[in-house]
Amino acid sequence: MDVVVILNGLGNQMSQFAFYMQKKQLDNSTKIIHNCRAHNGFELLDIFDISICNTISQKILLIIFHLLISTGTGFVNKIIKAFFKIFNISVIFESDYKFNERFLSSMGGIRFYYGGWHCEKYFVQNRSELINRFDFKKINDQTNNKYIEKIDKTNSVSVHVRRGDYLVGVNADFFGNVCTLKYYEKAFEIIESKVSSPHYYIFSDDIEWVRKNIIRNNVTYIDCNRGIDSWKDMYLMTRCAHHIVSNSTFSWWGAWLNTNSGNITICPFRFTKDDIETQVYPDNWYRVYEY
Repeated sequence: MDVVVILNGLGNQMSQFAFYMQKKQLDNSTKIIHNCRAHNGFELLDIFDISICNTISQKILLIIFHLLISTGTGFVNKIIKAFFKIFNISVIFESDYKFNERFLSSMGGIRFYYGGWHCEKYFVQNRSELINRFDFKKINDQTNNKYIEKIDKTNSVSVHVRRGDYLVGVNADFFGNVCTLKYYEKAFEIIESKVSSPHYYIFSDDIEWVRKNIIRNNVTYIDCNRGIDSWKDMYLMTRCAHHIVSNSTFSWWGAWLNTNSGNITICPFRFTKDDIETQVYPDNWYRVYEY
């Protein structure tokens, strides 16, 4: 039996759920559990009405998962780990963001799939179904509805600038210094060579920094959606005609869910700071190398 673990923020949860859907089609015994403690918790339920039944078996699976990933070195912990090994219970860690076809197949025993699974090859076959499942609930506030009206009437380009946790600690070491100001400058050049009179809609977790450092003509800075309402930024992104994404699953899904024909999406050539190549971005997106 395979068990897909849902964790982290909204973009990650969407990739993991998409991966689960594909595995479920291939093996109906596949299960799903969530371990969402960061950001805004388990967001799939509130935003897309995707529920995970909290059955006794799933509670047991979650306990087993926590025991498997615990770093304790005591005698009891060693006995538990030995027991799991005998009964072929283990965690499959995603060591990189490259597509590995064997992860879609069951390998026997009980395997917990712990990773991002952001490469679209894991789920692109279900694109139509995913677009239906990731159908945002209707926005009913006046401010965002005005943005939507404006987005729909312009050659709209979403621009995502992620700072926040990408500036400190482990995330800075892993994801930092990928989407530099030079990246955005080059991305703007590409858009303006292909799109007539683009209007930029800029989304960020540090919008004041963006206002001071990314200045364009025809720009709207979106600053009304925070905390539990941050998903509305992703929805607004999906309504834009074109996209400049950061190395973040949040804007990745904002662009991927776009159903406009002929849309142009610009992305960095790296997803993590040390990438030499990446399979995270779809092949038809324009990669920026010069930065």
